[in-house]
Amino acid sequence: MKIKKQLIVWVVAITAAISHQGVHAQTDALSLRAYLGGSTTMWQRKIDQTEQDSFNQAMAQYGFLNATMAGKDEEAFDKYYEPTLDLLDELIEANVEVASCKAVKSSVYGLAMAYASWKGMYLGPKSSGLVEEAYADEPNNPLVVKLYASSKLYTPEMFGGDPKEALVEFKRSVQLFEEAGDTTNNWLYMDALAHLGITYGKVGQHQEAIEVYAKALSLEPEFNWVKYSLKPSAEKRIASK
Repeated sequence: MKIKKQLIVWVVAITAAISHQGVHAQTDALSLRAYLGGSTTMWQRKIDQTEQDSFNQAMAQYGFLNATMAGKDEEAFDKYYEPTLDLLDELIEANVEVASCKAVKSSVYGLAMAYASWKGMYLGPKSSGLVEEAYADEPNNPLVVKLYASSKLYTPEMFGGDPKEALVEFKRSVQLFEEAGDTTNNWLYMDALAHLGITYGKVGQHQEAIEVYAKALSLEPEFNWVKYSLKPSAEKRIASK
């Protein structure tokens, strides 16, 4: 009886660990350094070190795609655009981190539209539909909530965007990451903080934005996007009033 009871506890523990794999998938120093430095080279290293055809690989490739935005490197973006979509589809079909994969796929479409706005005609509805499905399935998944908030922030209001709703959801995403203890070496958490600050600015709450940026820099002093761009911009807006 004692052995049976221990076996049950072990199975439950393993199941719980697997169910949280997606939440903690990007909690590693290399991903964080790649994100903070906006380095496709580091992201490539992360991709090369990651198990093939896994959720972690999809997230590393997603990080790479994000990093191409800083320099508008469309050639680098094209390298992993289709492979990332294909991998996400395979993971969804295999019932692996379905909500997270749908939300990430939605965001990948969003990045594609940032490179070519005309693609919004057919990618826009796909993107919004996917993230809405993901949010309905897992409304307390911090990654899903973060990408749902991003959709509300960057989608034009005439097509369903809503900065005020984005603010609520970015706050929730940050809180969910923190409640899960998933903040150390987590580039997605740091990105959620940065975008929370951006969204505060979008709705005219620049002092609150500065406070969020200060929090981000207290955690990662070399978060250069915040240090040299976002925070100074918010400070200038307050000074100009």
